[in-house]
Amino acid sequence: VEAYNRVEDILPTSRHQNIIDHIVAVDINRFPLHLTALNLASQNISERTDRLHLFHDSFFNIDPETRFLETSRIDDEDQEVLGTFDAVIGNPPYVKIQNLRRSTPQFADYALHTFDIATGRFDIYALFVKVGAELTADGRLSYILPNKFFESGAGKPLRQYLVSDQLLREIIDFGRHQVFEGVTTYTSILSLQSGCQGFEYAEAHEASELGVNQAPRAEIE
Repeated sequence: VEAYNRVEDILPTSRHQNIIDHIVAVDINRFPLHLTALNLASQNISERTDRLHLFHDSFFNIDPETRFLETSRIDDEDQEVLGTFDAVIGNPPYVKIQNLRRSTPQFADYALHTFDIATGRFDIYALFVKVGAELTADGRLSYILPNKFFESGAGKPLRQYLVSDQLLREIIDFGRHQVFEGVTTYTSILSLQSGCQGFEYAEAHEASELGVNQAPRAEIE
């Protein structure tokens, strides 16, 4: 819904279906995809929704060059060439490699043999960062992630990747503030874009939009 509103702000004269055509969602679970379908289609009930670009599959099944998504759409339409995206946003899962080995050993082996940043005691969200950045034309990505990767040994491969590829654009650190109800996790918003010579760092002590936007930035070269 936020993505719909953002596209509508950018393209205020666009019709409902044109806005929908700018949004693609991928999820390994069908239920949130169907909720997304309902939410998107109901944004303008005065206009018909002819198609939705919602895919039930693993994020890692997206071709690295984004030519094709080898999965069926939830509306059973034909496959389509996706191309690169203007931006990727998300809240990837936080799962340590130790837990991956116990729960899904096949995927753990796949990650270790496929991704150069899958070293040491990495977390699966690092893989989502790399794949997400590669899906965009200019590396523009924004994820909410645990902030412990800033300093931990497990986060070193991800930090090296962000620096060596000059992707780091902005970090908004929530510190000890709890963004998610019912779970204790210390989070940050990581924003990437290709060709960044430096980045902005901000500490936000509120999860509200106002709190994030008003947090003072520090330029870091």
